[in-house]
Amino acid sequence: MRSYLVKVHCCGVRWIVHVPALDRWTLVTEKSAIKQTARQMVSALTGAAPESFELDLTEGRALSHADEFASDPGALRLWEPVPVRAPSQ
Repeated sequence: MRSYLVKVHCCGVRWIVHVPALDRWTLVTEKSAIKQTARQMVSALTGAAPESFELDLTEGRALSHADEFASDPGALRLWEPVPVRAPSQ
């Protein structure tokens, strides 16, 4: 089973979730959402089913602002998940 390294950096009141193999990162506001967001990111970018790979979460460094992490805009790309819309009634 394929495994993806996920580096997690504390960034003030938010968390940076970075998947180096995909050169992508995103921000989450809830610590409890880190793993789910990382899995969603890998699945969306690779086309792999969420249960078909493992995640290896590791602690990164503490940052005061996301700009410290992505200071070179060409090096890493921000990933923004597609919002999930509630079904209309």
